[in-house]
Order: sequence, then structure tokens, then C-alpha cells
Amino acid sequence: MYSAGDYLWMVGDDVRVSAYTGAIGTVVKPGERVLEIGAGFGFFSVVAALSGAAHVHAIDVNPIVHLGPKVAAANGCADRISFQQMDSERLELTSKVDVIVSDLRGATPFSGRSLETLIDARRRFARPDTRFIAATDIVFASPCRAPRAFARRIRPTRTSPRLELAAVERVVFDTPFACAIDRSDLVMAGIPWCRLDYSALERTDHEGELRWTVERDAEIDGIAVWFATDLGGGHGFSTEPGAAGDVYPQTFLPFREPSRVTAGDDLEIRLAARLVRGSYVWEWRAVATQETSRVPRLLTHQNSLPELVVDPDALRAAQAGAAQER
Repeated sequence: MYSAGDYLWMVGDDVRVSAYTGAIGTVVKPGERVLEIGAGFGFFSVVAALSGAAHVHAIDVNPIVHLGPKVAAANGCADRISFQQMDSERLELTSKVDVIVSDLRGATPFSGRSLETLIDARRRFARPDTRFIAATDIVFASPCRAPRAFARRIRPTRTSPRLELAAVERVVFDTPFACAIDRSDLVMAGIPWCRLDYSALERTDHEGELRWTVERDAEIDGIAVWFATDLGGGHGFSTEPGAAGDVYPQTFLPFREPSRVTAGDDLEIRLAARLVRGSYVWEWRAVATQETSRVPRLLTHQNSLPELVVDPDALRAAQAGAAQER
């Protein structure tokens, strides 16, 4: 759970805060009702009130929300914001709202129960003309080399002279790794994997294929994943490798072993993110097909279940749950 210092750090990210405050100032109209889910101590709720909202419901499961009334009072809008520490799925409102504000993402929008929470909020609190901040997120992916953070923190264990660590390494190399990825790490340009429209979102899961033609010989260590957001009102930002901003890292999906591809190969990557009992299970599969022989070659096929359920009995239960939820 985030600390007070974490929240101050997040509101200190000018890229994120400028985009959100700009969107709120443009999208929220005087006299409207606003719901903010994941409000923290109410920074964006106060921005909404100062932008003319008649009332803002600020909701968060974190106790930090109890500082919200003090922040609102210090900014002259305490009478127009109600703060509650609760899961938004327990919230009851007497009427629909005009705008729903949220930022429940991690390194990607597929973070815990975030999408499940937003789907519930749209169904219960939104009218057909309710606006969402964020309005849409587009998730991108690209084959890439191992980021420096991953190489520095994980790769050295494979050469450890002290103990055999293969059992632990297998879990680590099947686990999405949130870290900074340099633009130079990308082997090919990123392309969209999925688009999340929060005004119409119905599913928490997504799976789909991406295809590239390899332009030059390269070694691939994994897949980089990031997102670009349209917050509404002409405001947004991207978390692409090399982008400014501190809050959002990228996600690296590692290959168990590096894979060589050659110029002219067709590269197909299939990604899936499935919500299983409150956590996302990622699956990634990569196939390269030679330009001349047209023989497909499996580079890797992995999923992140091992990290979530190290206990074998729990693993079998989670696998059964994942199969039922597909």
C-alpha cells in the first residue's frame, strides 16, 4: 500500500500531473458531479472542485484519504468534496456522476483489480454521456534486449559460483519485471497490442497477436510493454521507453533464453493478460518464420503463474481457475 511519501512523489511527476490537471480543467464543467476512484489524499479531487465541480466523491482504500479533508480545506473547497475510505465496489450513490477520474494503473493498465473496479464504476455510476479521465489507454509492445536494470539485478545469478539456483531462476524468468527500458533496447518499433476504452469496457482480460518483419539480425531477450493514454480534452502522455516522467516504468517480459532472429524473418508475438483471483497472469509466445524456408521456429512460450503460486497445490487451483475464466 502506498505511503504518504509515495503520494507526494506521484504528484511531483509533472508529466502525469500536468496532463491530468489539464484534462480535468477541460473535461469537468461547472456544476457537475465527479467521482474519483483511487483518490489518495485528494489532489485531483481538489483540482476538480477548483475547476467548478459542484461535488466530488473521493474514494480510496488507503487510509491516506483521511488527509483529504485537510487538503481540501487548505485549498478552499472542503464543502464540495466528500472523502471515504472504502472499496469503490461498496460505494452507493443516490445519482449518477458526470465525470469519473481514476489512475489505478501500474506499469500497465492490467494491474490487480483496476479494470474490474472501473467496469463496476461505469456500470453503476455512469450515464451514457459520462466522461472518463482517462478516456482510453493503448498498450504497446516490442521485442527488446534485456534492460540494464534486469541485467544488473537478475542475470548475475546465472553465473553465481556459490549455489545452484535454477529453481528460483525459472520463476524469475517467468515473471514480468517492471523497470526502465531504454529506447535503444528496442529491437523493433512498438506497435499497439490493445485499446481500452473506459466508457465501454466490459472485459478485464485481453489477448492478441503482433507481427513484425525483422529488419536486421538481432538478439531478443524479451518483450517490452508500455501504454499511451488519452485523458480527454486533448491531454495525455505516453510511458514509452525514453519518455519523461517518473511514476510509470515499463514492463519487461523476459525470455528464458536469448533468441536470435535474422533480417527478413517474420516475427509473431502473442500476448495475453488474464485476471485470476485478483492478480494478472501474463502469457507470452514468440515464433520466428524464416523468409526463405517459411518454417516457423518457436522462440519461447511462457506464463507468469509460477510467481503467483509457488505452492504446487495452489498452482493447480489457479490453473483450473484460469481455464474456467477464459
